[in-house]
Amino acid sequence: MRNELSENLGQMLLVARRLGELRKDMVFVGGSVLELLISDPAQPPVRPTLDVDLVVGASSWSEFTRQQDKLRDLGFREDPNGPICRWNIDGIAVDLMPAEEGVQGYITNRWYAAAMRTAQVIELAGLEIKVISAPCFLATKLEAFDGRGERDFMASHDLEDLVAVVDGREELAEEVARSES
Repeated sequence: MRNELSENLGQMLLVARRLGELRKDMVFVGGSVLELLISDPAQPPVRPTLDVDLVVGASSWSEFTRQQDKLRDLGFREDPNGPICRWNIDGIAVDLMPAEEGVQGYITNRWYAAAMRTAQVIELAGLEIKVISAPCFLATKLEAFDGRGERDFMASHDLEDLVAVVDGREELAEEVARSES
């Protein structure tokens, strides 16, 4: 890996630092983790993302609001002009989603609960963070495309990310075969 962090990883690192110990309760998902899932050093650079996505293991509204209160205490602020999940910290958009269905107002990806259970702990610039596993990443991207892709296979960032991992992770077939779902 290069000495200099990409824009995506730089944003993730800033968010992870601002989360402090709270990051242990969250899993990084979405396009910002893409290059962490690619093991082929010959892969071209990944596309920059507009936000950092996090999943938190909350199965009720009260659990979720406790996590939101902790974010506020750390300086994160809700984005009044964004979707219900959107927060901001130091100019970075952060989307916080519950892992489980049933949190009022949130439609969650059905694979987020599995992402919480199977997250990998990695080190990013000296910080331990939890990152979605490659098989769960594929599943979340397929579900996201199904929900928002409007069958536009050429313009979908979800499919672009999926193809990048399939093409850039030699060990993926074995990981999928071993995965729980």
